[in-house]
Amino acid sequence: MRNRLRFAAAAGLILFLLGGSLPGMAAEDYTGWQYAFGTQGIRVPAWNQPENRNAEGVVAAVLDSGVDVNHPDLQEVMWKDGLMYPSLRALGGGMYGISVDEDAEDSTDVMDQNGHGTHVAGIVGAAWNGFGISGGANGVRLMAVQTGLGDNPRYEAVLRALRYVLAAKKAGVPVAAVNLSWGGSLTEAGGGSELNDLVMQLGEAGIVTVVAAGNGGINLDFSNHTAVWLRTNPYVLVVGNATRQREASSESLYSERVVHVFAPGENILSTVPRAWQGLDGDGEQGDETGYAMSGSGGENPWKRDDPDRAYYPLSGTSMATPAVTAMVAVLARKFPGESADRLAARVVGTAVQEPALQGKCITGGIASLDAALSREPLPVPQQALCEKNALRICGHFFGQETGTLRIDGHAAQVLTWSDREITAVVPPAFTGRDCPVSVRTKNGGTLTRIMDFTGSIGELEAVVPEGMRELNYIRSVSMVGLGGKLYVAGNNDNDSGTSRIEGRLYGIDPEAGSCRRLAVFPETVKNMCVFHDQLVLLADRTLYVVSADGRVRHQVNSEPYLPLMAAQAGRELVLLCTREGQAKLCVLREDGLEELGNIGGICQDAYECTDAAVSENTAYFLYRNGGILQVSADLTMTMRQLPVSQDVPLTLEIAGGIPWVGLSGEKETLTLCPANEWEISRSKGYIPSSELFLRPHTAVLGDYLYLLGLTPSLQWNLVLRRIRIGGEVFAPVPMPVTGDSDSGGFFPALLALFLSALGIRIARRGRG
Repeated sequence: MRNRLRFAAAAGLILFLLGGSLPGMAAEDYTGWQYAFGTQGIRVPAWNQPENRNAEGVVAAVLDSGVDVNHPDLQEVMWKDGLMYPSLRALGGGMYGISVDEDAEDSTDVMDQNGHGTHVAGIVGAAWNGFGISGGANGVRLMAVQTGLGDNPRYEAVLRALRYVLAAKKAGVPVAAVNLSWGGSLTEAGGGSELNDLVMQLGEAGIVTVVAAGNGGINLDFSNHTAVWLRTNPYVLVVGNATRQREASSESLYSERVVHVFAPGENILSTVPRAWQGLDGDGEQGDETGYAMSGSGGENPWKRDDPDRAYYPLSGTSMATPAVTAMVAVLARKFPGESADRLAARVVGTAVQEPALQGKCITGGIASLDAALSREPLPVPQQALCEKNALRICGHFFGQETGTLRIDGHAAQVLTWSDREITAVVPPAFTGRDCPVSVRTKNGGTLTRIMDFTGSIGELEAVVPEGMRELNYIRSVSMVGLGGKLYVAGNNDNDSGTSRIEGRLYGIDPEAGSCRRLAVFPETVKNMCVFHDQLVLLADRTLYVVSADGRVRHQVNSEPYLPLMAAQAGRELVLLCTREGQAKLCVLREDGLEELGNIGGICQDAYECTDAAVSENTAYFLYRNGGILQVSADLTMTMRQLPVSQDVPLTLEIAGGIPWVGLSGEKETLTLCPANEWEISRSKGYIPSSELFLRPHTAVLGDYLYLLGLTPSLQWNLVLRRIRIGGEVFAPVPMPVTGDSDSGGFFPALLALFLSALGIRIARRGRG
């Protein structure tokens, strides 16, 4: 990831961190200060021996801030054939590659004005020429693709850059690896789905994409970085930053689900542009004297006074990633014709285990070129699929003889086994998400990876209608389905510049991919439900009855009650309200609200109610503590408790005649469980997405269950997704009834009601 570059402060400190002075070392040879390719790093055999042309004939693309193509350590290793290919010239490319930055005046000019890209390029392939530094791959050719000069490139620029590399590969350029030493959030419509599709195409063409995990010292599972979008792509390697002591840097992002390996990224000496002036702590250019700009001053001992000898030590996952890119280039030379996913699997399957990295990445180790060249890799599962009658694990190095497969800690019944694919019987209570998959070969090699099975309940689709961007700026969102469309209500959050908070209603046509504002209300909208095929919006003081086109048909003053949630029971609209701190149940009348009585027991705190749904004539109100308030058509109230564990019930929906309870566990990942199983925990039920969903909402339209919520994958903006429902996987399976039953039969009766309700079209419901 293009990071806020951290610089060594003073000459004495740099020498201490990098190992001190070396007696007898030539003044212009700085390779003695490089540790990344030796025993403390990725262990490149015969490193810096010029006769070892370990990556001859291979091209690596550096998508970054550009490259100083005239740098003495880089000029002889640059790819210079861009003008030979008409298809690349047609895209605007030049001799060394292309600039896709929309602010660039000349798309053929890839010269680096920032320093980051040149530093990365030197780590990949600086010449082994007896002076300066040496990269990890000797003989590799570096394609420069300038994506911009800021901390992170624009999303569209990245897509254009990848299309250029793909076009080069199709034109016959022997590109084997793409280096992405940047990350950040993906906020464009569709998030990273288009990026993932392009990276998949690159992989199918034979290119491994090497991605920086990112900086910040947090778990990637809780971030929205580029790597998260690529976590299931078999052609991707995500790299964390290791120190010289082979531990995870305190600044590196990490994840045992997303990050594949670590590589050295602390105080890495590499090339910078000859005219480089240094960067200060905010990533801006510093003064022209070459002083360290991290706040403490000190002369840069590597730049000296010679503009042709520009080198500098930097730290970050940006520096770790190109070491692995160099490794991929060498492996592509050693194993010509191997697919990109198999080359990636070699890196993963030969990582050297380090105790300090356990739980920090998939392998718990550091990438090792020596091991990748000399030993058989461990088995590497890369994709997990759930098909109609079997599970399928795809990857490499499983061996031809049947070994052992464990799924979620249990031995799986293997159906078929080959070097690249295993099929097995679907185990009981299979969830398909956050699932440890362990493959053990016949000779004992074992690798365990936490994976998400795709296809277990249908493919989750991104639905990003036009106009959704405005929707991202509203708050207190609620969503319902009616007449083939989705309706979302919320408040403007002052984005219009007015001091007054306005309620707003939007209509979404998911099939047409459109979203438009239908109405504006003069007060805050708390919630929404469907009542007799019309929308009812619960505002601060008013209930608005609105038609599907946004016209207000009727409005009722709700004072002195504050309605929080509503659902239809029989022909009545039942509202959960508060009045003077007491939870009240009311019904809607022509001239106001009629109180039915106080609510006590497990449902007495109305603000703890998270959702409501209706099945035929019965309304259900769901609470965070697992309580359910049932209101029948004759307005009789019954209260019961779901047997939840540490998870928090958030949503309630009727889909395919089956109630689905949405849970938020300790990681706040939305889990949808068929409520007829009543075994509500993260280890049961079905999980439609491994994404984080905060404040989730659900609605059913036709064959789809829609989810709307905040997700880090789109920089905490609202995202709309859907999953196909129906089919055998949704067939209700009666389960033993658990939980209290002081009236003797609520759960059996409710279960029978749900199982008899197959074919219900939509849920009429409210949001909180």
